[in-house]
Amino acid sequence: MSIKSKITRDFLNKLDLMHLNVSGKMQSNYSGMRKSDKKGLSLEFSDFRQYNAGDDIRRIDWKGYARNGKLNVKLFMEEKQAEINIFLDSSKSMGFGEKNEFAKMIAASVAYIAISNMDKVNIYSYNDKIVKRKNSIDNKNRYMEIIDFLDDIENESGTNHNEAISMRSGLNLKKGLSVIISDFFDENGYEEAVKALQYMKQDIILLQVLSREETEPEEMGSFSLKDSESGEEQNLVIDEDMIRRYKESLKKYNGRISEFCRKRGLMYYSFSADTYVIKALNYIMRQRG
Repeated sequence: MSIKSKITRDFLNKLDLMHLNVSGKMQSNYSGMRKSDKKGLSLEFSDFRQYNAGDDIRRIDWKGYARNGKLNVKLFMEEKQAEINIFLDSSKSMGFGEKNEFAKMIAASVAYIAISNMDKVNIYSYNDKIVKRKNSIDNKNRYMEIIDFLDDIENESGTNHNEAISMRSGLNLKKGLSVIISDFFDENGYEEAVKALQYMKQDIILLQVLSREETEPEEMGSFSLKDSESGEEQNLVIDEDMIRRYKESLKKYNGRISEFCRKRGLMYYSFSADTYVIKALNYIMRQRG
């Protein structure tokens, strides 16, 4: 399902009010809109560069424009560009219910907020490997490239976080923020993938997306269920007791993810796919300060 029709001007206006905290982990060779964690630097003017569509017009050197007719923006010594890496699970299980659309809208939103802050965005679609990648987007005039990239992603194969998000997959990330968007239904686990990203000096957000049917199952009766990734089939009689035990198991599983993240200093969020995207993003932004 295409998300392009949902990226309206009103939606983007709401995103313009948001700011993504990247915990001070930035590159040191590019001036952007992030404040460096180095001490002793003030808002001291450093240089100019040519204005690009999407740049903050408040940073335009209007006096210079009056003199020479050229649009340039001011750069400051303590401001650096952050690198935002978005890992989007495109396995078959993410195609269930509304998960796929919600996940893509979250990815599109995080990307927009990042490039609005003059940060660099890299997006990786993965299942049991990195399937597609879109690298080095740092300007609003290229935002529709991101939307087209996300719309072209199809849900295929099974999930293997630890294989896909690893040094073996050819990832060579600079310091920054990595956001993993997935249901995290992976029998192989996700822990080694997270450790690999931490080794690459990433601040990490785990963003779990579940369908309403997965968080609040209601259907009861006799069913023949098929695993969307493994193809395994199983006949089940679903009653109230089974639903209760399923909810308890899901709660414990999510609790283990939360505890793993807490111990490693990471952020973990879980949303039902029918949550309003702006509401989910506002919650994340408040939590990250």
